Amino acid sequence: MSEKPLSFEKKEITEQELIGVLQSGEIGDPATREAVARWTKQEEKKVGNDPEASIRFNIKRGNVYFLGGYPQEALEVLEDARMQAHQEQRTELYNEIMDMMDSIEANTT
Repeated sequence: MSEKPLSFEKKEITEQELIGVLQSGEIGDPATREAVARWTKQEEKKVGNDPEASIRFNIKRGNVYFLGGYPQEALEVLEDARMQAHQEQRTELYNEIMDMMDSIEANTT
């Protein structure tokens, strides 16, 4: 009888819980992928069709990946957010994202 990994089926996953899952597993592990997918789905429901909320969600997602130990994934998500901010002409968000990306790159080289 094997021990079951953390199960998030019944409740929402907090950012801190997801960061812990990322830190303790590999991003390719099924349990880790499931936790990321569940968190993403639950957070996307909160965003709705608001473009700024969508950009801010991707900023949050990038931060979660970075704090979870996956800077490359964080940069990929932030790049998507940066492009969306540019397309939506959200200059302040664009600059915020660029600063975050610069900081991640400076801390991983």
